[in-house]
Amino acid sequence: MFVTITSRRPSLHDDFVERAPWLDRARVSLKIAADNLQQAKDDQLQIDVLSSYYNVLSRHTGRLWVYLTVFLYFLGFLLLAIPGVATTLRVFCVMRF
Repeated sequence: MFVTITSRRPSLHDDFVERAPWLDRARVSLKIAADNLQQAKDDQLQIDVLSSYYNVLSRHTGRLWVYLTVFLYFLGFLLLAIPGVATTLRVFCVMRF
């Protein structure tokens, strides 16, 4: 999230690094970032990070269910259409012969 914000709005980079220095990957390791995140007194930051994580997680896991639903709708439409097409062909054959 921080990388995206930094690339799209570079003017906000310094403000974020000032408030949370552990966001800057160039100067801080993952271990230091995790320790600073645990010691932070502001719970809103943890809530925002977890919310962002779970939104991305649900988007990627929900994609399978969307594909499955579309496939089942297509299969249902196909199963309903086959008898109708067969009946129409039968009527056309009776009318021709």
